[in-house]
Amino acid sequence: MELLWQLLVNGVILGSEYALLGVSWGIIFHITGTFHFAHGAVFSVGAYSAIFFSNVLGWPLLPAAMAGITVAVIVGMAMERFAYAPMRRIGATPMTVLITSLGMLIILQNVFPILFGSASRTFPDVNIIPIELGSAFLTNVLLYKVIAAWGLFGAVMAFLYYTRPGKALRAVGSNPEMAQVVGFNIGNIYLLAYAIGSALAAVAGVLQTMDTGASPANGTFAVIIASMSVLLGGMGSLTGSALGGFFIGMAMSLSIWKLPSEWQLTVGFGLLIILITVRPRGFLGGKLTKTEV
Repeated sequence: MELLWQLLVNGVILGSEYALLGVSWGIIFHITGTFHFAHGAVFSVGAYSAIFFSNVLGWPLLPAAMAGITVAVIVGMAMERFAYAPMRRIGATPMTVLITSLGMLIILQNVFPILFGSASRTFPDVNIIPIELGSAFLTNVLLYKVIAAWGLFGAVMAFLYYTRPGKALRAVGSNPEMAQVVGFNIGNIYLLAYAIGSALAAVAGVLQTMDTGASPANGTFAVIIASMSVLLGGMGSLTGSALGGFFIGMAMSLSIWKLPSEWQLTVGFGLLIILITVRPRGFLGGKLTKTEV
């Protein structure tokens, strides 16, 4: 039972991390309809930029992390402004946009080893404090992941429902044609969606770097998990994206109870395939022709 309790604690931590990734990718997908694979590169940009400010320029951890998140937001918005928006204007097909997104991910993921090396990089001054939770153990950094994930999720939902820009995002996501008719600037709304999603991804990247370090492959894995979370939770629902990520993380953690750890990702994909076979729209998904956040 001690092992099960530890796996449950690990599952909450991993599920919270995946929930944050799901929400970060989901808000972009739900609002813009773009299958934004380059989101994985934004995740890594946040992590490596924070490492640059901390390890190279010697900034304290918190300012370095904030600067890294800012750089990631700028990169994410630049992808929308200079790649996706021009392609929408010329009527590019969704497949063309998808290939472009994959291309940006591959290019940036190959730049990181050139600039920072292929070995895992981390911050030099992270203070790791062990925490005992009954018979289970975690660290302060892992606790930060849980607090950040659900705190940011609550902040995003409050922003969407109680602020004018948030309501504009929801309106555009629900019916972009009608939103444009009543005067919304769709381009600016899309930029806002990319800014929020990129910031959330960068937070996840920085926290992951504090825990296990940054490596070039982390971004690709992050966007795979993020898209799985959205598909599992339901297209069109940010709450579903968060729950989907949490469910995947919990299932992957608990699978170690009976299966080797190498099977974790297999379990996650297996659950996704089973669920979308039974319920193609996910946990909380509505009609795929309409987005609701």
